Amino acid sequence: MFRKQGIDGFAARSILMKKGTAIGWKILRLVILVCFSYALVYPFIYMISSTFRGDEDLWNPTVVWVTRHFTLDNLKNAWRNMNYTESLPYSLEVSIGSAILQSVMCAFAGYAFARFDFKFKGVLFALVILTIIAPQQMYIIQLFGIVNKLNLIDSPAAFWIQALFGCGIRSGLFIFIYRQTFRSLPTDLENAAAIDGCGAFGTYFRVMLPNALNSFIVVFMFSIVWHWNEYFSAELFTQHKRNAAQQLAALRVGLEAQLSSSSAVAVDNPLQLQVWIQAGSLLMVFPMLFVFLIGQKYLREGIARTGIVG
Repeated sequence: MFRKQGIDGFAARSILMKKGTAIGWKILRLVILVCFSYALVYPFIYMISSTFRGDEDLWNPTVVWVTRHFTLDNLKNAWRNMNYTESLPYSLEVSIGSAILQSVMCAFAGYAFARFDFKFKGVLFALVILTIIAPQQMYIIQLFGIVNKLNLIDSPAAFWIQALFGCGIRSGLFIFIYRQTFRSLPTDLENAAAIDGCGAFGTYFRVMLPNALNSFIVVFMFSIVWHWNEYFSAELFTQHKRNAAQQLAALRVGLEAQLSSSSAVAVDNPLQLQVWIQAGSLLMVFPMLFVFLIGQKYLREGIARTGIVG
């Protein structure tokens, strides 16, 4: 009897310890998630708070998050100094056009590497992987020479041509994503399409590509974001035009000189410079935030399914 009571007490303590451990792990995970979320969300919240902060609150230490004097002047000044009316259409032209071409052409290459056997396939795919590893600075001089000979300086076609031939920004990564996606699809789909009379192109467009729609959207969204944020190659391929990333960089490193040569309002204090930079950052982020809100469902599904099998 006493032995049975001892065993029951031990079992009860064991159950309590397991429950306590499980609760402890849940609390620990919650704390970690809150810390990471705060670290990620804090800059964005600070950017929004600073953008709409009036001049009266710049030197007020009691104003931290919620401004007492709401204003749109900072946003207007950043808009004017970034020349956003011209840089926004140019950025969208480059980003959307390049993203469409890159998504289509990298899908062709990824399908070829996944389903077809040809000479030097392994070597060519190793070169594709090398483009992921090698930094752009290693071949940017040769790339600039090609763009210059084609007379594509100051033209969005400088980026479109690269995307068309599958050598644009992060094209190696996108080819790898498509390759993994097509390899994960069963070969029975292609066999069934061949029985129905589909050729290679018919099978690709009517069967395989619709099954890789999530990956297509992931590649498109990544491509448009990376082209939107591109600054290094944009500085080389453009002389008179500037995209949003270049305008924001100019606002950061030389705002006072830019203001002295324009009709903008003079800078009263250093904090005003920081506020205008935050407003410019918000203008830079907003279009991509809009793109993410539209395609977030497909982006999550595509990331969850891409590259897991194969």
